Amino acid sequence: MVTYAHKQIIEAIAGLDQAPADQAKFSDWIRAPWHLDFLQINAAKSELIIYAGGPYSFVHSVAVPAEALADEGVEGLLAWNDGPSHGIASYVSGDGRETMWIERGKHHCDAAALNAGVDLIFDRTFEGRSEPDRTYFEVNQEFTHLAGVHWWPERNAYCRFDGNGDVEDVISITRRQNLDG
Repeated sequence: MVTYAHKQIIEAIAGLDQAPADQAKFSDWIRAPWHLDFLQINAAKSELIIYAGGPYSFVHSVAVPAEALADEGVEGLLAWNDGPSHGIASYVSGDGRETMWIERGKHHCDAAALNAGVDLIFDRTFEGRSEPDRTYFEVNQEFTHLAGVHWWPERNAYCRFDGNGDVEDVISITRRQNLDG
């Protein structure tokens, strides 16, 4: 289910990602002040973006403890190199060992504060499938359990019942290709 708010967000990102042809305007645009303004405004809204992508935009949210952020400098945060395709566990082999083992945790960021954080969303691809929806999104299971939300395919959202017994979308997913259909 594509919401009006999602459509507005997708259109806003598409507009922000239009690179100006004029060299002077491009010099301003490349610094992304309008992208940053957009994120600051969005942070105060009820429809909070936790993941979005466009030709020149990328939003990926990580819940980071405040004390970890307090200890990290701007340079450390700018060394971020994560994304929603990284898993929270993986099989590893080598390093002189003859066996394979599982490594858990987030140790692929160059910022200690972000390694202390928790990814909220993961994109997954079911290799071997050729359908357009073989790539899908999962929300961190710890969060879904704590928030009491469940996937409701008909709504394309993680939902729960509100105080009146009505279904409320807590985390909804809209893909660009679903806007027309």
